[in-house]
Amino acid sequence: MVSRERRLIEAVYHSTHKLAAATSVEETLHEVLHLCVEAVDASGGTIYIHDPVANRLRFRHVLPEEVAEKLPLRDIPDDFGIAGAVFQSRKAIIGPAASSGDRSAIEEATGFVVEEALTAPLMVEGMEPLGVVQLLNRRDADFDESDLQVIETVSAVSALAYINSLLAEQASRMASLEAMGKVSHDIGNLAASLHSHVLLLAPAIEEIAIGADTAAYVKEGFASLAESIARIVGYSRLISDLSAGRPLRPDLKPTRFSDTVREAVSYLEPEARRRGVTLTVTSDVEEPTLLDSLYVFRIAQNLVGNALKAVHEAKGLGGHVTVRTFTRDCMHILEVQDDGPGMPEEVRERIVRGMAVSGWRKSGGSGWGTKIVSELAAALDGRIEVDSELGKGTTFRVMLPVVPVPAQQQQEART
Repeated sequence: MVSRERRLIEAVYHSTHKLAAATSVEETLHEVLHLCVEAVDASGGTIYIHDPVANRLRFRHVLPEEVAEKLPLRDIPDDFGIAGAVFQSRKAIIGPAASSGDRSAIEEATGFVVEEALTAPLMVEGMEPLGVVQLLNRRDADFDESDLQVIETVSAVSALAYINSLLAEQASRMASLEAMGKVSHDIGNLAASLHSHVLLLAPAIEEIAIGADTAAYVKEGFASLAESIARIVGYSRLISDLSAGRPLRPDLKPTRFSDTVREAVSYLEPEARRRGVTLTVTSDVEEPTLLDSLYVFRIAQNLVGNALKAVHEAKGLGGHVTVRTFTRDCMHILEVQDDGPGMPEEVRERIVRGMAVSGWRKSGGSGWGTKIVSELAAALDGRIEVDSELGKGTTFRVMLPVVPVPAQQQQEART
C-alpha cells in the first residue's frame, strides 16, 4: 500500500513539475507521453488526440520516436479497436494494443513487438475525453492494478495541462490579433485621409499636365494609387472588425474571380523572383459573379504569401508555387500548391479548425494569415481544405459558392 501511494505521489509530483514547464501544445503532448511511459516503466507508447469534427483519434506522438514514420495507422475512427473502445467507455484497461491482425501489421511495419498494452483515456473526471494514451510492454513485469491507478492520475493531470496549454495559446493569439486590430484601425484612418487627398489632387494635376498623353498617364497613375489606398483602407478595417469580434459584412459586387486572384498574385511576383521561386498561375475564363473582391484578393495574397515563405524556409532559393483557379460543381476553387516542407497532420487540422500558428520560424509569421483566410471564406459561405505531406509540400484549397449576378445588375453594368 505504501509503495502504491508513493508511486501516485511521485507521479503527480513529476507530472505537475514537468508539464508546468511546457511552452506549447505540442511540447505538452510530448511531455505527457514521456511521463506516462516513465510512470509505469513501459517500453514505449503512443498518444492520440480526439478530433470531434471528424470523430477520429489522430496520432500525435510515439515512443520510441524512430518508429513514428513507420506507423501504418495514423488516425482511426473514435470507436475503432482497443483505443476506440477505451475512448468511448472512458475506462482504462490492460490487454492487447490491437486485434491480432492489426497488431501483426503494426509489428511488421515498425519492428516493435507488442506483448501487452495499458490503454487509458486522456481526461479529467466529469469531462469529455481529450484522447487516448496507449502504453506498451512493461519492462520487468506485467501491467497491474497499481499501474492503472497511476496512469489514471497522470492522465487527469496531463489533461488539465493540455487544456491549459490550449487556452494559453488561444489567449496569446487573441492578444496578438487585438494589438493588430488597434494598429490596423490607425492605419485605416490614415489611409482614408490619404485617399481623400489623392482624389482631390488628381484633377488639379491633370489640368497642369502637358499634352493629352501625359494627362492620360497621370490620370491612370492616380486611379491606380487611389485603388491601392482604398484596398489598404478596406483591409485595415477588416482586421479591426476581426480583432473586435464584429461580424464580417461582405460587399458583394459583380467580380471575375480569376482576374481578382491574378491581380493579387501579381503583387507577389517580385518577392517570388527575389527568392528564386517559380510562381505559376493558371485559370479558367469565367463570367462575373457576386463576390467581395477585397475578400478574394486577401485570401489569394495570404495563401500565396505563406506558400512563398514555406518554400523559402525549406529550400532557401528555388522551389515552385502553383496557383490555379477554376469552377466546379457551382463552386469557385482556388488552389495554392507549394513544394515546401509540408506539415504534420496536427498542424493541418489546426489550420482547418481556424487555430493556426506559424510554422515558418524564419518568416516570423503569427499564423493569423490562414486564420483570416478561414474567416473570409466562411463569410462568403465557403470553406478551406488543406492537403499536406511532410517533405513534399502543401496544397491549400478555398471553395466559394458561385452566386450569379441578377439580370437587373447585369443590365445596369452594360449601361
